[in-house]
Amino acid sequence: LSSGAALQVIAGNTLTLNTNSDFSGSSGGTLSISAGIVDVANPVDMSASAMVININSNGLLSNAQNLIIPNSFNVNGTGTISGNNATQFITPAASTTTLDDVTVIGLDWVNQGTVNWIPLNNSANDFTLDNTTFTNQGTLLLQNINTASTMVNLNTSSLINDINGVINSNPTTTMSIEVQFDNNATSGSFNLQAGTTQFNNSINSNQGIVNLVAGTTFRLISGNTMTLNAGSDFSGSSGGTIRLDGGTLDVAAPLDLSAVPIVIILNANSTLANAHNLVIPTNFNVVSGTISGVGTFTTPITSTTTLDDVTVVGLNWVSQGTVNWNPANNSANDFTLDNATFTNQGSLLLQNIHVGSTMVNLNSSSLVNDNAALLNIAAITPTIVEVSFTSAGGFIDIASGSSLSLNGATLTLDSAGTL
Repeated sequence: LSSGAALQVIAGNTLTLNTNSDFSGSSGGTLSISAGIVDVANPVDMSASAMVININSNGLLSNAQNLIIPNSFNVNGTGTISGNNATQFITPAASTTTLDDVTVIGLDWVNQGTVNWIPLNNSANDFTLDNTTFTNQGTLLLQNINTASTMVNLNTSSLINDINGVINSNPTTTMSIEVQFDNNATSGSFNLQAGTTQFNNSINSNQGIVNLVAGTTFRLISGNTMTLNAGSDFSGSSGGTIRLDGGTLDVAAPLDLSAVPIVIILNANSTLANAHNLVIPTNFNVVSGTISGVGTFTTPITSTTTLDDVTVVGLNWVSQGTVNWNPANNSANDFTLDNATFTNQGSLLLQNIHVGSTMVNLNSSSLVNDNAALLNIAAITPTIVEVSFTSAGGFIDIASGSSLSLNGATLTLDSAGTL
């Protein structure tokens, strides 16, 4: 094809590329799959040609695993790329692929170049993976403008960010990733550049670098889990929020976020699992959720934790910083310890507003106010503590007008304690 020329395959027509198909002499031009079908029946290498492939108007590129694309490959509008995932569909390092409303079927797509998903603003155009694995070894941009534009999962598909891969999530508002997501980028990174990136698959994992900037949100919604394995690294983040809205964040290996300027929020009965492996950032908030684990969960001296309706399961929580229990006024939200010990070595505020809010004891839990620690009781209604309560040299300050009710529990003051 010469520069400016176009070979167009229109609706109802199929162009089959058989053995010896050769476009290497093309000095430019466009292969346009406009509602038609191009079937790459045998291997064809277009990487050295100067041509462009455009798919639009529900065009289909089939047996794509046999094709090495030219440097410019586009799905403008709606189109489908299909093939046989027994052989990889590789988009080479020199290539740039631009996608709008695309469906990828039955492929093992390995991207070594640049892929930009930038769906149009005037409709909910999706990046759909159907029985497909998309492995990013180059650069992938996810930049939806319409909130309804989604990375759709059909028939157990997945998105993998490989060791050197870079994924930039830059939505105008919210980007939903419904496929299984695995970030393995220890040399590359997964970067949240704007808006909210939410994960809507029951199985996701991270063992690589994640970078958040101020104003961005890394969100897990109900029924979905993100497992943070060894190698997880958020240290390049300059702000942002990890928000769980009914989801589970499983800290499967030690992770220190104490020097990272992000916020963690648990809401809508979310779960922070294996919390003993986590050192929280400066700000940690539980609106509604569970913190569970099997060892010591230490919240550092620099941290401030704000609690509303929280359950702590199986942990020895050692608080060296500030923990404020401020349950909402509109319901009886509790601070529940279940087979757990809360040891205050910093500052603990119990400030319930609703008369039904209680520090609940399940399975022989306890509260310890450690040496020189400060426990403030500043509640509008009586503060009810059902767990076994020991003040081991700490200070207990009950504000004027407040009261502490042990509700059958035992309060032990040692000789150094102050009430």
